[in-house]
Amino acid sequence: MSAVLRAAGWEPGRDRRRDALGAVARTVSLVPRTGSGDGWTSFPAAQAALREFHGLDVPAAEPGAQVPATGCTVDPALAAHSFHTLGELGTALGVRLFPFGATGNGGRLAVDEEGRLLGVNQGGWWLYGDTVRAGLEHLATGVTPVPLRPRRHTWRLARVPGADTATDVAQTAMVLVYVLHKAAVYDTVTVHGRTTTLHGLGAPVLDEDIPLHGSLEDSAGALAARATTDAGLEVALTPLAPPGAPRPLAEVSATVTGGGHRSRDHVTVTLTTGAGACVGAAARAVDAAVAEVEAYAGRRG
Repeated sequence: MSAVLRAAGWEPGRDRRRDALGAVARTVSLVPRTGSGDGWTSFPAAQAALREFHGLDVPAAEPGAQVPATGCTVDPALAAHSFHTLGELGTALGVRLFPFGATGNGGRLAVDEEGRLLGVNQGGWWLYGDTVRAGLEHLATGVTPVPLRPRRHTWRLARVPGADTATDVAQTAMVLVYVLHKAAVYDTVTVHGRTTTLHGLGAPVLDEDIPLHGSLEDSAGALAARATTDAGLEVALTPLAPPGAPRPLAEVSATVTGGGHRSRDHVTVTLTTGAGACVGAAARAVDAAVAEVEAYAGRRG
C-alpha cells in the first residue's frame, strides 16, 4: 500500500524537519479573528507526522477501491484557518487537533494527539486512519472513512412477570448502572427520574435527580418507591454521568422507559452517544456496554 506514497515522494525515514517545523511555527502564530477560541497548540504526534509527510501531494487513484478517491496535500496552512470546524471536532473527541492539510475535494485534515488522521468536509466528521500513513493511503485509494456521528441503540425488553412498571424500570436502570461501570463508561451516583401523565404526553409528576445509596438492589427499591406510578403514567430513569466525567464518554446517555401508551407490555432501553465516542478508547467502552445490554436483552426476551 505504501506504493501510492512512494509515488508522491515519500520514503521510509523521510524527515522534512526544517520545512515542517517552520510550518508548525507559522500555524501556531495564527490567532482566531473571531476571538471565539484559542489558537493552535503543537504536540509531538503532529510534529512527527508533519516531519514525515510535509509537502507531499498525494494523487487520487482512479477509480477508488470503495469510494471515490480524493487524494490530498500535506500542508497545515491549508487548514490553519479552520479554527471553528476543526475545533468542534477536537472538542467532541476530547483531544487536541493540529491542522495537517486538505483533501482534493476541499475537506480539511488534522492529526490528533493519538496520531490519527481526521477530517471535516461538507458531509461531516471523518476518521481516515488510525495512523497518518494509513489515512493518506486511504485517501489516495478510496477506502471508506469512518463517519463520526451520534449513534443510537434501542432495545425492547419483555416485562418482568409480576413486577409493576416502576419496579421493572428501576431494576432495569440498575442493570444499566452496572453495565456503564463494567464497560468503563462512567460510574453513576445519580439517576434522573421522570414520570409523566396522560400516558407520557402530559405534565411531569416527578422530574428530579435522585442520588443512589447502598447496593444496586437497595437503590432499585428506593427508585421504584420514588417513581411509583398509577395506571397510565409513563416512567423514565436515566443514569447520569458524574461531574467531571471526561468527554466524549460524558455524553453517553442511557434511559429506561416503561408504562404509558408506548411501553405497556415492555420496557425500552435507549443508549445514545455523541460523535466523539466513535473512535478509540471511548468507542471500545461503548461497544462493550452495547454488547452487555444486548446479552441482557437476550436473556429478558
